[in-house]
Amino acid sequence: MRSSKSRSRSNKNRNRSVGNIINRVFDSSGPEGKVRGTPQQIIDKYNQLARDSQLSNDRVSTENFQQHAEHYVRLLSEAQREMDARREQQDRENKDRNTDRDKDRNSRSSLENAASDLSNDADLSGNDNSFEEECGDRVPESERVGELVSANQADKKNKNVVIKSEKHKIEDWSLIIEQVQVSDTKDLRNVVDNHKNTNDRLCVVVFSVDDDRVAIVSGVTKNLSETISAKDVVNIVAGNIGGKGGGRSEFAQGAGETKNIDEFVTSILNSVQSLAT
Repeated sequence: MRSSKSRSRSNKNRNRSVGNIINRVFDSSGPEGKVRGTPQQIIDKYNQLARDSQLSNDRVSTENFQQHAEHYVRLLSEAQREMDARREQQDRENKDRNTDRDKDRNSRSSLENAASDLSNDADLSGNDNSFEEECGDRVPESERVGELVSANQADKKNKNVVIKSEKHKIEDWSLIIEQVQVSDTKDLRNVVDNHKNTNDRLCVVVFSVDDDRVAIVSGVTKNLSETISAKDVVNIVAGNIGGKGGGRSEFAQGAGETKNIDEFVTSILNSVQSLAT
């Protein structure tokens, strides 16, 4: 398979060859000697010679000059068709690039608006709390204690469907990563609060996916907030997928976009580990 650099050189060579054919000076060996000029100049010259021969009733020379002229007419026509086709292709590529650029711009704008709305909600609902405990200087490799996959497991209180749930042990506290299906992203806060009520030292990251857009909510119990901040968790996790977020030490929200959920889940674990060290 040719590399993109080779294809680029080939395209440039084709462009040069077409331009050279149209503007190139040829030496054509005709019945009356050489005719020199560009294809169009040679065509005009042979046509003139054919007319002169016709006036002299020289049918053989007339046909000979006409055949020479037709050769350069075909050469010029093929070059012109190739240039027109390349111009149309370039126009299509420019149109596709403009369309993709508009889609990217609209997608980024939607993500920024969603993240801004989530951040505002977090600022209104979150509360700052004093730090009570401090962990060691370094957190070792976490121990994955389980992964639950259930597309039909419903949260009885909030009627939310749990798609995936992971729990990781990090020293004396736990990290829960959970993907849920909700009818309203505001329900993600309830999922986080329910988890926080079951453990004294817990960091929770809950997210939902709509197409490729991801809404993220993180919560940290009060006595763990000195070790890790929910706001920092959301900022780095959302940033990993081209989004942003905001909030407070015990509760934060954000948004981003990704097509690879498994890779995103792995990035959550790695991000929390890096923040905890």
